[in-house]
This record gives sequence, C-alpha cells and structure tokens, in this order.
Amino acid sequence: MKYRRIEQHSPWNVGQMFDLVADIERYHEFLPAWSPVRIRQRRGDVLTVAQEIDLGILRLDFESRAELYRPERLRVSSSGGPFRELLLDWRFMPHPPDGCVIALAVSLEMRSVLVEAASGRLLDLLTRDIVRRFHERAADLYGN
Repeated sequence: MKYRRIEQHSPWNVGQMFDLVADIERYHEFLPAWSPVRIRQRRGDVLTVAQEIDLGILRLDFESRAELYRPERLRVSSSGGPFRELLLDWRFMPHPPDGCVIALAVSLEMRSVLVEAASGRLLDLLTRDIVRRFHERAADLYGN
C-alpha cells in the first residue's frame, strides 16, 4: 500500500475549489491522462463513475464511487479493475480572509505486482500533479 498526502493554500474559496474538483465530467479538459468519464449512476451526493487513466505504457480502466460532502470534502474510492484499493480524500478548509487550504490524501494498492511497481508514477499524478493542474484550472476559470 502506498500513501501520500499533500496540503496547499489556494486563493480561491472552499466552494469554488469543491465545485471544481466535483466536476469530474470535465477532468479530461485539463488533466491530460484522463479520458472523458461516464457517470453510471447518481444517487443524491453519491456517484458511480467509469474512468480511464492513460499513463502511456499503462492504461487503467476502472469504476469508482465519488461521495460529495459539499463544500468541505470529496471522497473517491475504488476496489475494482487494477486497484485492490484506491482512495482519494479531498478536504477543503477555509483560510481567512479569502481562499482555502486543500488537503489531498491518496492511498493506493494495485492488484498486479507489475503494475504496483509502476504505481509510483500514478501516485505522483494523483497528488502533486493533480493539485497543480486544479490550481491552473481555477486560475483559468476564476482569475488570479
């Protein structure tokens, strides 16, 4: 099992950042490894999502469950496809006077030993790279 946590200040407010992260149908527009997702089911604030991440030599097809706790938390989990366990836990905390702190914790365990060996790149993608790209997207949408 691999685990990584990142915390970063954002000049945008909790609601803006939550909305941006919760809009998973647009990930492919600014996250290069993501293909367009399909929402298979919506039950209130719980989504079942079909996703594909293309890491070049490795393509991951999986279904995930996204639980939305607006505006402070978003939890994405999967134990299907290539994952024995995948958990992304996003937290959004106010940081007065404006802005917020974004905390993202990722735990990851792959089913295949070969894929597990390459999962370090995936872990980087799901932490540092993804938070950076969400900040860039927020700047495009909300301004600096």
